[in-house]
Amino acid sequence: MTLDHALDRLLHDAAYRAAFFAGAELDLAPEDLDALRCIDPGELESAADAVRRDVMTRGYRGSGGLAAAFPRTLAAWQPQDVDHFLASPAYAAYREVPYAGDGGCLEEACYRFCEAANLGDAVTREHEFLGALLRALVVSPDPAFALPAEVRRVPGGFVSITTRGEPTLFLAVHGRLITGELTPFLAELLLSPDRADDIAARHGVAADVLHEAQRQLAELTTVASGTGS
Repeated sequence: MTLDHALDRLLHDAAYRAAFFAGAELDLAPEDLDALRCIDPGELESAADAVRRDVMTRGYRGSGGLAAAFPRTLAAWQPQDVDHFLASPAYAAYREVPYAGDGGCLEEACYRFCEAANLGDAVTREHEFLGALLRALVVSPDPAFALPAEVRRVPGGFVSITTRGEPTLFLAVHGRLITGELTPFLAELLLSPDRADDIAARHGVAADVLHEAQRQLAELTTVASGTGS
């Protein structure tokens, strides 16, 4: 393990930090381990506490951070869940600056961790995740992070639709966030416009209604008409 990787784990992984304090070798070259032994334990613990607080509460992209983005989901967290999150594969996949390599954003990391741990209500988790992510894309329409599979590009921005509970639209276009409930027909039509005739037939929708629906959905992605939030 490289020295910078070990230091990153010491700041984010409570179990790894405890092993270091207990005198474990930590799979490091002897000279790197000697360098780490020069760190004051109290200073290291203080820095780790600051990282723990910062990742949950710092504002970024105009948001109030994870605590504000996932209010109902994170209400179910126990104190140890923050440590588990920072040490998780979901957090390790988080990247949000170009020089750090490809990876997802912090909102996605939080959602994947909560999904794996089944924290909170599944419908609420998805709704809060997509709302947080699409708000982020309003502020950062050219994101440095990788888009998750739940989000698609459309003319002028990005779209996502919930798959749990009643379909809910999240549309980030031209600097605005548009949200609202959709019928199953409109949800399918928006996600698969190339299958419009098949979707309309399956839902018993007449041709004139289909054409009007297509016109209105096209307006959403070109002029951002509708109810913004």
